[in-house]
Amino acid sequence: MSVCDLLTFPQHTFLWLIEKTTTSFELNVYEDLRAERDQSTSFFRPKPDLKKTYPLHQDPLKDQKMTLFRVFSLWVLIILSLYLQTGDCTKIIGGTEVKPHSLPYMALISRKINKTHTSWCGGILIDSEWVLTAAHCGEMELVYLGVHNMKQPGHGVKVKRNVLHPDYMTIKEGNDIMLVQLNKPVGQNSMIKVMPLPKPVEDIRAGTECFVAGWGVTKENSFLSDILMSAKVTVIDRVTCNSTEYYNKDPIITANMLCAGYDIDPADACQGDSGGPLVCDGELEGLVSYGEGCGIKTKPGIYTFIPKYNKWIQDIVNY
Repeated sequence: MSVCDLLTFPQHTFLWLIEKTTTSFELNVYEDLRAERDQSTSFFRPKPDLKKTYPLHQDPLKDQKMTLFRVFSLWVLIILSLYLQTGDCTKIIGGTEVKPHSLPYMALISRKINKTHTSWCGGILIDSEWVLTAAHCGEMELVYLGVHNMKQPGHGVKVKRNVLHPDYMTIKEGNDIMLVQLNKPVGQNSMIKVMPLPKPVEDIRAGTECFVAGWGVTKENSFLSDILMSAKVTVIDRVTCNSTEYYNKDPIITANMLCAGYDIDPADACQGDSGGPLVCDGELEGLVSYGEGCGIKTKPGIYTFIPKYNKWIQDIVNY
């Protein structure tokens, strides 16, 4: 287990290691923390059931053990933070940290699910008042622009309205595209710029190298990346993607979708990257839409093929 893994999974992996050499009291503490994590985030990775232990109130040394456990945990986290800078371990699957503000069209979009849960998606600024994202992201409320580190998002711009594609039904049926209108136009600068719509094309040739970007989780079912990341992926032909070895036509990859994955080194978008851009040869060709798992070779990322929706986008934006 690397130091980076400890930081990527700050509670449950860390505690899993500790429980190997600690008493039954710590195992009970782990269960309490796991329950708290289950209530506070949807990205908790389940751990196999632990062996049964006696209740806390039956441990005569529980106060001393709690103190020792907390002190040791705090000490380890402090030491790790001294050795590692922000972003050292944030790594989209097969990707790297983006140079700050080198993708000035990137948008970070959010909506509150309840008092403690926030849903995040990526997006692309395509006009001073409009952001393009995935329909399955739902009714978004705030848009952050010029963001590199999620811990320093600045002030969000309120959403005026969300416009789903009229033919969107479910994520597997395609048309997973949505326009988000801001409640006021935003000015452009070195950190915030509009990304033009792509040129009309019938298809993207299989084998074309592209990149995908976002703040999504760095490992399947883990936590969102603080830092904007990008990964290189390669377009895969639809025949291959629809084959029994790959998606087996569930969903059917249509002409309005793109498939992109990897050949040797795992590279993929993951949870939280939805709505982010797929850029090929400098053109905005796709939106992160769907995928089974993350970084699985036979389950590459599925993207909404943006050129097929240029007219719909222009009709809404220019109305």
